[in-house]
Amino acid sequence: MYPSVRQVARMPEDLYSKEHESILLQLFGRTATLRLIDFFLDNPQNDYTRTEIMEALGMAKPTIREKLPDLERFGMIKMTRKIGKAKLYQLDPENSIVRCLRKIELDASTLMAGMESEDATISPILEKEKLSIMRS
Repeated sequence: MYPSVRQVARMPEDLYSKEHESILLQLFGRTATLRLIDFFLDNPQNDYTRTEIMEALGMAKPTIREKLPDLERFGMIKMTRKIGKAKLYQLDPENSIVRCLRKIELDASTLMAGMESEDATISPILEKEKLSIMRS
């Protein structure tokens, strides 16, 4: 989960360290578009200006300017309001692509949690087997 934009603006280098990388980014890579989608998925209740998004993700202005319209065209995000000249954007949770991505995140999380749980259960058994083989 991303910290608020105000916090992120102070620490963008921490955002995409391996330990904080989302399941979506782990599965599909760290492209600019995926990082934007991931940001909005992690912050569905808030709306953001291009500048806030740029600062939060540490992305260049031209990249934001190029990628946001694509997400808007596919209906994944929507402009919610204007403050002066600044437009604010928010995730559209009703969009079918967004719903599919949420399901992928949930399924992958469940699968990974099961694998971690299984690893924790299997590890002691494997250790016992390894000891018994070494004794033989």
